[in-house]
Amino acid sequence: MSHLGPLCHKTITHSLTPEELKMVLKDISPNKAPGIDGLMHGVVGEMILTDLVRFTNIFNTCFERGIFPKCWKVTKVVLIPKEGKDLSQPSSYRPICLLPTWGKILDKVITQRLRVGNGPKTSP
Repeated sequence: MSHLGPLCHKTITHSLTPEELKMVLKDISPNKAPGIDGLMHGVVGEMILTDLVRFTNIFNTCFERGIFPKCWKVTKVVLIPKEGKDLSQPSSYRPICLLPTWGKILDKVITQRLRVGNGPKTSP
């Protein structure tokens, strides 16, 4: 994130709060397919909620150091067959990339901050 300007960098990377992390978890469907780590979203969400402060600190470390861990970006490619197509043809499949939930959470925090432009969303 070091290539971002100072104002943009501060808007995106200020400390994550436990409340903001809980809101992000609510936005992620617990039943989505797992990434390469095999952990379902619901499992990761439950893990985070067992020690919200510790996991908030982990994500804050990413912001403080300006890193997005590589292992959170490794995808698992799955081929989904298209309905009514000849499955012997490569064009009969739709590839999807499954990302680890950890990376999706960090990405969602960054995306929400870019949309809002002034820090964490607060619940109504």
